Amino acid sequence: FRITLDTLHNFAQMCHLYHVDKTIAVATAAIRNSDNGRELVDRIAQEVGIQLHIISGNTEAYISYLGVINTLNIKDGIIFDLDGTLIDTEKLYRKYWPMAFADYGYELSDERALMLRSLGRPFSPILMKEWFGEDFDYDKVRQRRKEYIEDYVNKNGIELRPGVITLLDRLKSDGITTAIATATDLERTSKYLQMVGLENEFEHIICATMVKQGKPAPDIYDFAVT
Repeated sequence: FRITLDTLHNFAQMCHLYHVDKTIAVATAAIRNSDNGRELVDRIAQEVGIQLHIISGNTEAYISYLGVINTLNIKDGIIFDLDGTLIDTEKLYRKYWPMAFADYGYELSDERALMLRSLGRPFSPILMKEWFGEDFDYDKVRQRRKEYIEDYVNKNGIELRPGVITLLDRLKSDGITTAIATATDLERTSKYLQMVGLENEFEHIICATMVKQGKPAPDIYDFAVT
């Protein structure tokens, strides 16, 4: 919890410095899905004085939608994430990141595994070195995690998230452009889409390897609308 608490302490100090008198703080999937999420929320309230409200998955999706339509210069188009939005693979990252870390003598908590779920370069290597030191070999551990997931996918396949086909059919019938913006590389994105029969459903596919910075930087979204 220490990193999160220290970060929010700094945030609270900035709010005080700039005379912010009202803060609305929400917690999304990383805390909502964590086994000790409620404990962290209580610690934040006690030690920092910020009351986090854990929002539902539907509310999180709607707020994300509002952010997109009010900040991107595009009409009649929708940009989808891949893992956890179109296909049910996000749970695999939560399972196999800790296993990959353990193979090299490191322990990764569930809380930290959730923090990594959509974190791209250069942010993820930086964060891991903060956790485990400058000698941490990010590429080696990441490669092991990829091997675990590929082995699982090759044996078990991939499941679509509920309602995806119905939604895409509706968007197509309404003439709305669809695109994917994902932290997954193009090779795996193409493979996964083919496995679930969606390889021809999107006009544009933007991957983190195509831009300078991955999520949470906005590069892939900016690329998608240009």
